[in-house]
Amino acid sequence: MDIRSWSAQGRFHRYRDYQVFYRDTGEINKPVLLLIHGFPSASIDWHLCWSSLNQRFRLVALDMMGFGLSDKPKDYHYSIFDQANIFEHLLQQLKIEQVHILAHDYGDTVAQELLSRRLEQKAQCDYQSFIFLNGGLFPETHKPVLLQRLLISPLGKYLVRLNSYKKFQKTFDKICLGNMPEQELSLFWQLLNLKDGHGVMPKLINYMTERKQ
Repeated sequence: MDIRSWSAQGRFHRYRDYQVFYRDTGEINKPVLLLIHGFPSASIDWHLCWSSLNQRFRLVALDMMGFGLSDKPKDYHYSIFDQANIFEHLLQQLKIEQVHILAHDYGDTVAQELLSRRLEQKAQCDYQSFIFLNGGLFPETHKPVLLQRLLISPLGKYLVRLNSYKKFQKTFDKICLGNMPEQELSLFWQLLNLKDGHGVMPKLINYMTERKQ
């Protein structure tokens, strides 16, 4: 999979004044599975299991604001709550009323917000089930790596200017059980560089603070 092939199979959804990339397989006779990606990647997280999941589900996935092919405005207030709003806005536009959720990493926290809305009877959809993959479900047990701690500090906006592919690779080597294939890691790096994505990373990483709230 490459960025051009992935993007060719999707389209853009307008949220406020911004463009959000999404993919929807569109089968109306299948239950809907909403896929929520991690940090700092994008919906392409799911490309290796996309075909298998699509055998049973209509798949919907998007690149959250500040990620992947979506817009990455520098003066935007990035938050977990807003990312959840984007998903609900898209589901409303697609006229989807019932959905299952599969989330990973950063996406777990967004999914937890959607679950909270369901429990508080404020959800825009009927969320039928949640599956949480690897992620910081319990903030008190989360141990951020050095790069994450630096990004969320006042030094973050200066640090991103010094970021490189080698440093990016080292970070993933620390947080992954095994080394990621070079092709996949390169793909994530390319997506991160689109639309100057490095510049908004210090704002995006604030989700670690919001997660505690």
